[in-house]
Amino acid sequence: MLLLWLVLVAGLVLLGRSAGSDYRTDVDLPGGGSKQAAELLHEHTEATGGDQGAVGRVVLHDPSGLSDDTDREALDEVARQAGALPDVESVSEPLAPGSVSEDGTTAWLDLRFDRAVRDLPRTSARALVDVFSALPSDIDVAYDGALGRKVEGGHHRRLPEAVGLVTAMLVLLLAFGSVLGAVVPLAASAVAVIAGLSVVGMASNGVTLAPSAPVLATMMGLGCGIDYALFVVTSARQQMLDGRPPAVAVAAAVRGSGRAVVVAAGTVVLALGGLYACGITSVGNLGLASAITLTLSAVSAVVVVPAVLLLLGGRVDRLRVRRVSAERADGGRWHRHALRVTRHPWLALVGALAFLAVLSVPLLSLQTGHVDESSDPPGSTTRVAHDLMASGFGEGADAPVTVVVDLREQEDLDAVTDAVRGSLLATEGVADVGPFVVSQDGAVAVTTMVPETAASDPATAALLDRLCTELDVEGSPVRVQVTGDVVARAELADLLAERLPWVMAVVVAGAVLLLTCAFRSPVVALKAAVMNLLSIGASFGALVAIFQWQWGASLLGVDQWVPIESFVPMMLFAIVFGISMDYEVFLLSRVREAWLATGDTADSVALGLASTAKVIMTAASIMVSVFVAFAFDDDVMVKTMAVGLAVSVVIDATIVRLLLVPASMVLLGRANWWCPRWPVRRA
Repeated sequence: MLLLWLVLVAGLVLLGRSAGSDYRTDVDLPGGGSKQAAELLHEHTEATGGDQGAVGRVVLHDPSGLSDDTDREALDEVARQAGALPDVESVSEPLAPGSVSEDGTTAWLDLRFDRAVRDLPRTSARALVDVFSALPSDIDVAYDGALGRKVEGGHHRRLPEAVGLVTAMLVLLLAFGSVLGAVVPLAASAVAVIAGLSVVGMASNGVTLAPSAPVLATMMGLGCGIDYALFVVTSARQQMLDGRPPAVAVAAAVRGSGRAVVVAAGTVVLALGGLYACGITSVGNLGLASAITLTLSAVSAVVVVPAVLLLLGGRVDRLRVRRVSAERADGGRWHRHALRVTRHPWLALVGALAFLAVLSVPLLSLQTGHVDESSDPPGSTTRVAHDLMASGFGEGADAPVTVVVDLREQEDLDAVTDAVRGSLLATEGVADVGPFVVSQDGAVAVTTMVPETAASDPATAALLDRLCTELDVEGSPVRVQVTGDVVARAELADLLAERLPWVMAVVVAGAVLLLTCAFRSPVVALKAAVMNLLSIGASFGALVAIFQWQWGASLLGVDQWVPIESFVPMMLFAIVFGISMDYEVFLLSRVREAWLATGDTADSVALGLASTAKVIMTAASIMVSVFVAFAFDDDVMVKTMAVGLAVSVVIDATIVRLLLVPASMVLLGRANWWCPRWPVRRA
């Protein structure tokens, strides 16, 4: 089995390298107003309203001014050289009216490429940088948006993965006391993630996957994969320490902990699949990417890890860093904690609920939206370009909106366009509106509107809602539509907020059904769902407190208020709900075994909690260390996901698993295991 696994991994890696990858951030909202406006514009003109993907912006800044003849000559020459590059179709006129700030210190150039900026070869980006580096030294050059990311490399740094792996190794060494015991789960998970990323990369050639997809997939594969392997290794090692032969110990571990891993991984995959219920394929595909690495990690835990343990046998505890011995569930601090909870269940229940309620309070202030370049790391070329544009042209300079007016039923076209432009200029929140350009067939008119606020500001989304309307021009209704990247993202945020309850319902229903089948108890399944919802609410509250209330955000490299990316709550809900089930399944499996043997609820809860608490805390520590490492990634969306996941795991492994679950099970008594007779008979 080990050889077959290695051959499979090697094959997937080779296939992934040969196929390559095509990660992209396309936002496709069928039937959305932005798409309709873009289609109308494309039908009657050569522009599409969505062709911004082929345009890159270069921002120039000179504190002494850019208007002297020397600067003009240098800029003209650079523009000529840039226009001669193989992938560049055209370059806007340097220092043209409207492209220079009022104080004359900042200007921009737009370059139109023959393909989307994200698809440019690295050689083209380097050639462009070489061309602009010829400008006088007193002119600062920065690259905005996708062009800036391409110039800076456009690839994800591997530092978070390295930090997460090192921290996880230290936790495993403390837990197992032996090098081999720590290396097995870590290596098994890492190899599975490598194979999974190869599959994700190949999948990106056929489906839309954002550049953040491999980061999320790595985070999920490592965090959950190490936990799954840990459960199996811990169970087998404990039985070997109790004197059982390796073959018997490994077989028992696969039957017990292996089954729990399959159920737990199945729940997470089911939750991630529930993202497709939102009706937006690109969001569901993010869940698919995470599900791929997680599934391979689970397979590794129940197939590869047992094979390695059989080969190692008792040697798994060699290379010790501390003394190891068999652990008992009927003694020690975890057993004492379990007895305290089972003896005072009401105190534990009420205290835990009050604590979670306080943590969830910031959730009431949650604001979703689109994270723009203003949240990029200080000093990065995209952040510098954004700040220069904002200071020179206003906060909304990086959030242009294409305005489309339907003229097919109008007679006096000039009167209509003048009236619409005047109405737009009079609208609160609009900084500037360019002159309208009417299509050759007279069917549509198009212009660019610049808002006063940034793309990430909630006021911009409110403005866009007001612009999509019909105006009364001399008694005749005129339809005004808006399109572009900013509009599409605002529509995406609204649509995701509208469909979040449906996704929640699908995920919760699927998880409840799976747990009911696994434990033959709808009470246990429903209770687990409620507990998970409480921990998710608390983790969402932590996100608001950190990223929007700015409590400690500077420690993560975030120096200002940022919105929570519109799809993050939905992604977090699915992932956190699934991860929470991992510990629930592991704990309930041991409690149910004890209950079937004794029939006493309090004793079985105490025994199950005492025998699993250390493993759960170790697994949670590993998962949190991986997620915290990703919290220092440059991508703010990755930061929010990592922080939300880390907080949720901490809450789930401590407040929920150590207090809420055992206390509620003691209070429910035999009702925990109630189930209608007909499913039991069928099972």
